[in-house]
Amino acid sequence: MRALTSHGLGAQPNIVPTKFSLTFTETLRALMDAKGLRQVDLQSELISKAYLSKLLRGNIKEPTWRRACAMIDALGISLDEFRALQLQGGLPR
Repeated sequence: MRALTSHGLGAQPNIVPTKFSLTFTETLRALMDAKGLRQVDLQSELISKAYLSKLLRGNIKEPTWRRACAMIDALGISLDEFRALQLQGGLPR
């Protein structure tokens, strides 16, 4: 897992939530699409295909912290990068 920053829980002080902020799942889906990843690409000991499927379908509202970190690591980005994209409303178009 990635280390937390001195700002606490990986938050970036210059990023402010907007009315366009995304949920964890919306951000995850946008990054998966942008990187051409499938559910199988994020699987690990913590993250099963069934779990990902339930999360992406909305049957699970938010992942646990541990699972969220595992998925973000599998995406190949930092917690700060994920959070910044989430608060900005997704990837630039």
